[in-house]
Amino acid sequence: MEYYDENAVGNAQNVVRMISTRNEKQADLNGQSVEDFYSSMLGKIASAGDSAKSLYETQTDVVDSLENQLDSAYGVDLNEELVDLVKYQTAYAAAARVFNVVNSCLDTLMTLGR
Repeated sequence: MEYYDENAVGNAQNVVRMISTRNEKQADLNGQSVEDFYSSMLGKIASAGDSAKSLYETQTDVVDSLENQLDSAYGVDLNEELVDLVKYQTAYAAAARVFNVVNSCLDTLMTLGR
């Protein structure tokens, strides 16, 4: 004796109807099938994502360029500053030697004058 389930037959028919709507044109989807609408939406989302990525990369390049321009206009070149530091240090040492020589000469003149 076979068992016959009316719910199983009804469920199978519902599944068949759902699958058949996949390619049917739907008025609510502007005359597109569900599959076409889904493919179209995926294409639009992918395009928008690619466009957003491109805009982000462009803005990043612009920001980097502006930062480089700012650094070149107001930035400090460490090599140039090091050269200046050595130059000033040498000048200070030379001035200190001159001061010591003059001081020594004045001391000698003071001792001769006594």
